[in-house]
Amino acid sequence: MTMKKSVIKIAIITLVSIFIIAAVLSIKYITEISDELNETNSENKDKKLPQYHFMIIANELNFSSGKAFINGVNLACEDYNSVVEINEYKRENIDQQIKNIAIAVASKVDGIIVQVTDQELFVDEINKAIDEGIPVITIFEDSAKSKRLSFIGVNSYELGKRASELAANAVDSKGEMAIIFDGLEEKNFDTSKNLIEEGVRDGLVTSPQLTIKKIDISTTGILGAGDIAKEIIRDHRGINVIFCTSAKTTLGVAEAIVDLNMVGKIKIVGYGDDHDILQFIDRNVIDASLVSDTKSIGYQSIESAYKYLEEGSISDFEDTGIYVIDETNIDYYIEKLKEEGDDS
Repeated sequence: MTMKKSVIKIAIITLVSIFIIAAVLSIKYITEISDELNETNSENKDKKLPQYHFMIIANELNFSSGKAFINGVNLACEDYNSVVEINEYKRENIDQQIKNIAIAVASKVDGIIVQVTDQELFVDEINKAIDEGIPVITIFEDSAKSKRLSFIGVNSYELGKRASELAANAVDSKGEMAIIFDGLEEKNFDTSKNLIEEGVRDGLVTSPQLTIKKIDISTTGILGAGDIAKEIIRDHRGINVIFCTSAKTTLGVAEAIVDLNMVGKIKIVGYGDDHDILQFIDRNVIDASLVSDTKSIGYQSIESAYKYLEEGSISDFEDTGIYVIDETNIDYYIEKLKEEGDDS
C-alpha cells in the first residue's frame, strides 16, 4: 500500500514538473514571438511609404552613361523617399514622348522629368503640366521657351567652346573644321544647338587659322552620320577635324574615318562615353570625347523636383559640368564609370 502511494506521488510530481516545464517553455515562446512582432512592427514603421511619385520621359538609356543616370536617380529616390517611373523611347518617337507627358498629367504624378527632343513640339504639353500644378524639369536637352521650372544638364555654349579648344589642340590650331549635329529634321536645330555653334565660334577666336568649313545635321543615326562624314571629306579636302555633338554621330564618323583609312589624318572630337566610343579613344581613332555627368543629372533631377515640392522654388538651371575623355585618362574614366553605374 505504501509502495502504491509512493508511485502515485512520484507520478503526480512528474506530471506537475512536466506541466511547469511546458508552461515555462510556452511563456518563453510567446515572449519571443511577441518580441519578433514588435521588431517587425518597428521596422514597418521605419519603412515609410514613398512621399512623391515622379515620371521620367527620356531617350534610350542603354548606353553606359544611361546606366549611371539611372543609378543617380535611384540614389536620389532613396535619399528623398520617392519613387520614379522611367519611360524610354527612341529619339524619333516624338509623338509617343509628348503623349506620355499627357498621361503623366492625367495620372497626377507629383513631378515630370523630361528630355526634350523637339523644343517647339514639347512646349504645349509642358505648359499644360505646369498649369495643372505639376512641376516639369528638363534634362540633357532643354525647352527654354516653355514654362519648365529648371533645366539640368550641360551648358551648351560651354560645350561648344570646350570642343573648339580640343579641336584646336588636335590640329595645332590650323586647318578646317566640320560640325555634325544629331537631329531629326533641320527645324530641330534649336536653341541648344545654336548655343553650341556660338560656343565653337567664340572659342576659335584665339585660333584664327582654324575655321569652320561645314556644318551638317545627321537625321538617320550612326549610318547617316558616317555617310555625311564621307561626303564632307570628299567635298572639302581641307577639313582635318570633325566635331560630333552626340554619341551616334561620333560613332558614325569614327567608323567612316576607319573605313576611309584616314585615322590620324582627320581628328575627331566627339561626345559621349558609349563602350565603342571608349574603344575608339583607346585606339586613337577619336582624339577626345566630351561627356556630361549623367549620374549627377539623374540625382539632381529627383532632388530638384523634391525641393520644389517642399520649398516652392528651385534654380532655373543646374550646370552639371563637362568632362573630357582622351588617351591620358581613359583607364581612370572606365573605372569611374563602372563604379557609378554599379547598382550594388
